[in-house]
Amino acid sequence: MKEIEQLTEDCNKLQQISELTVSLRCQHQVLEDTIRDLQREIQRQLNDRQSNDSQLSQLELTLNSPTGAQTMTVVFSKPEKRTQWEETFTDAKQKLATSVEKHPTPEFISSVPIRKTRAVMVMLDNISIEDAAQQLKKLQLNNKTQQSTDEDDTDNVQLESSSSSDDSEGENSCDKSTNNQTPAQSDPIVIPQHQQQDSIGSNSGLGDESENNQNQSTMWLGTEDGCIHVYNCTDNIRIKKNKIKIQHVSAVYSILYLDNRVFVSLANGDILIYTRDVNGWNTTSPLHISVGTVTEPVTKLLNVAGKIWCSIQGIIKVLNTSSLHVENQIQISNDSKPITNMATLSNCVWISIQNSAHIKCFHSTSYDLLFEVNLAPSVNKMLSNCDDIIRQHKAACLRVTSLLACKDLIWVGTSAGVLLTIPAQGLCQGSPIPAVTGIPHGHTGHVRFLTTVETTSLIDENAKRLSMHGKTKPEITKTLVISGGDGYEDFRSSGNNTMSEIAGREDSTNHLLLWDV
Repeated sequence: MKEIEQLTEDCNKLQQISELTVSLRCQHQVLEDTIRDLQREIQRQLNDRQSNDSQLSQLELTLNSPTGAQTMTVVFSKPEKRTQWEETFTDAKQKLATSVEKHPTPEFISSVPIRKTRAVMVMLDNISIEDAAQQLKKLQLNNKTQQSTDEDDTDNVQLESSSSSDDSEGENSCDKSTNNQTPAQSDPIVIPQHQQQDSIGSNSGLGDESENNQNQSTMWLGTEDGCIHVYNCTDNIRIKKNKIKIQHVSAVYSILYLDNRVFVSLANGDILIYTRDVNGWNTTSPLHISVGTVTEPVTKLLNVAGKIWCSIQGIIKVLNTSSLHVENQIQISNDSKPITNMATLSNCVWISIQNSAHIKCFHSTSYDLLFEVNLAPSVNKMLSNCDDIIRQHKAACLRVTSLLACKDLIWVGTSAGVLLTIPAQGLCQGSPIPAVTGIPHGHTGHVRFLTTVETTSLIDENAKRLSMHGKTKPEITKTLVISGGDGYEDFRSSGNNTMSEIAGREDSTNHLLLWDV
């Protein structure tokens, strides 16, 4: 619009100059010809701009009715208004399409930048990591999303998560699996208060603690130097040390809490099983079982219907938790590419392979391959507004970086920064491949992890009336899906921000994206 105004102003000035030239008494034919040529050139540019602007301000809609298809052209005063209206219309159309389905579209809440307090820090799984010092990042999920930083002396902490552990039957409503860029990264566990009959006992070397402190929930963190740090979930780790530090001979790859036991896979191929009795956790003499080897260790542990799926390179070994013997083996990848992510939902297990844009769905009890989903078309569709070079680069190295199962949906994070959802309820042998839906909000870089958190808030409505009757305020529980990665990008308008002054400024900043599901 500004260019059109400037060209129109130039045309008016040239017209005034032409009129003044006629009044000259000297020879001015050359000047008249020059002015006339310049007028024609300016008028041509003005016509081109007006034509392009007119096309950008129009939007054609096709309406399907019983009488046939009808085309409607909507004209806007400015291209910016047309773009804004089209985005709103597309969102409304998507919500309308999913309103009749079982799973509504997840509602995007906000993006939270996690500033780097030191150079060379990268967020892997709810933790910022650098070579020298560690800082645990915590989000306070209240009416306002807040961020705090706690210093700790743990060395080479790989992962920290706030996901809930399994219940007494060993099942979880929201299971998670995250991609690990290096093998020495373990999923930590939270042991909740209702499962914590006794805290770390006398054999852990902690000394006497109050009864209230013994019943607190704990977080177990595995590190690449073979340590497991156990914290009380309510402790301020800025001023309080870990409850216990358990040293192992090899790096900790994965931690799983199941049936009142903690399973830990190490880099030497062993799985350690920590149990507890009336005296607390037995951290001095855990059970040892050899499932993998030093060259082919167990990198992932997943609870599937009370049994543990152990990923070793391109195969899965199914561990019976009662006999502690491997009772089955599943070949996942024929070319021996290692398994990077696993997630289970209902009677299905979803698995991704290294450097692959495909995910495989297996039946949890028959171990049959139900189908394989190619994510590339859905990702390319979401990247359609991006710059050609960026789109081609992301498509060339596309792979799955994280998986999450939550509320009948499989969430998929990709190296392109695009997040996808797949409905995964009621699948069986012969079921059609479910539709893959792209989420408009994502990351500029890789999606490094996906996790869930439940937050409880009070209902303010009628709060005074309830308090007058001596009743407590009712509580509502919301489930939030959180993704972490480099930068934040709205793929609906990513192409419009290419020349923006702030484009690229936040690309390397760690961001958390929050959805209400």
